[in-house]
Amino acid sequence: MGKKGQRMSDCSRVIGSLSLRTTIFFIMLSITCFQIEAEGRMKLSPSLDLSTEYNDNIYWMREKESDIINRISPAISLSIPGYHKELTLGYGAGFEFFVKNTTENTVTHRVNGEASYRATERLNLKLADTYIRSKTLSEIELYGLRRRRESYWQNSLTPSLDYTFGPDRVLSLGYRYIKSQFETYAYENSTEHSGTIGLRYGLNPHNMLTLNYMFTHGQFSYYWGKLNRHLFELGYEYIISPRTSIIAGTSYIRSSYTEIGAIDYQIYGVFLGLTRVITPYLNLSARGGYFIQDPEMGNGSSGFLGDFAINYSRGKTRLSLSGEKGYTEVFFTTENLGFSTYWRILANANRDIFRHWRIGVLGSYTKNHYVYAHREDRFWTTGANISYSPVKWFRGMLSYEHTRLDTTWLYEGYSVNRVILSLYFVY
Repeated sequence: MGKKGQRMSDCSRVIGSLSLRTTIFFIMLSITCFQIEAEGRMKLSPSLDLSTEYNDNIYWMREKESDIINRISPAISLSIPGYHKELTLGYGAGFEFFVKNTTENTVTHRVNGEASYRATERLNLKLADTYIRSKTLSEIELYGLRRRRESYWQNSLTPSLDYTFGPDRVLSLGYRYIKSQFETYAYENSTEHSGTIGLRYGLNPHNMLTLNYMFTHGQFSYYWGKLNRHLFELGYEYIISPRTSIIAGTSYIRSSYTEIGAIDYQIYGVFLGLTRVITPYLNLSARGGYFIQDPEMGNGSSGFLGDFAINYSRGKTRLSLSGEKGYTEVFFTTENLGFSTYWRILANANRDIFRHWRIGVLGSYTKNHYVYAHREDRFWTTGANISYSPVKWFRGMLSYEHTRLDTTWLYEGYSVNRVILSLYFVY
């Protein structure tokens, strides 16, 4: 590693240390600000997760490298409720031990805190912060884009405010800060600043209006430069009955970048949908519409925009089926690939077979076309599990998962098979 790379690595470690200190400071400040009136209200919940995994492709690459991974994951959470305030603090550690590839042994840290304060009957304030340091990118993976094992850290800060000024009338303000730093692939580092303002306004018990605006400023280490994104959303809901609603809406997005070669664009979208509780056990929702992406240069994209969800839960059986199609913008993840058209379908089923025993199966398929990255991904996930929970404080599970990525991007495709036996204890 050259001097420049060494300086970047040292800088990353310093920033990570400062971010962790900021999180710890937030937690200590929260404890100081909260007046604990009765120790009996405090709830301390320790937990321990022990697992053994066989993985036939630990690096998620075409050329497979198998290993057995043993994990020990202790955690503790503290909840302090109050009449006008509540505080939740948590810390979790993860220790991964590889049988063959011992250089991949990993220690993961996760620190989180959340505080809420009801200043008046109408005004509610919240603040949450989460810090993660790990080598397992599945913590922040999106759409199956999990390519490698690499040390990284991520900090997320989200303050928010809700003001209720009438029946079904709420004004919301929020801010989101997320910073991600990678040790080796520093060009994927990113920082997000997002501010939101939302209004839900009930005209009467049957008619609801929603208006949302979000501004996002993103900073990237490679290609995109800086992102300035404006999102406007207008929605309307007509409540026909407690079991049936009709929804309609429109949206507008403008994304602009500072990097030469990155193309600015606008996105227009409209939709119409229905939510329906058919029986106490079965409900469905569906939306359909159209979007148009209009770039400043070149040809744009357009097509169907919509989603559906069907959920069934009765007795010992729970089933769900959902799908969606349209567009997304992939930023602030392991790969910042930008604008994408996609479609996805997911299915999940669970059944209590005997007393304390449950089985489950799942499956999903996603297809993404990243317009400006000139890349197409197809991602499959299938799995099954059986669990045993004779008491509240213990759960044992045996699970199998198969994932596969086919991509047009060089040699990045992979398939992974995992078998995991886990024992979870919580007090």
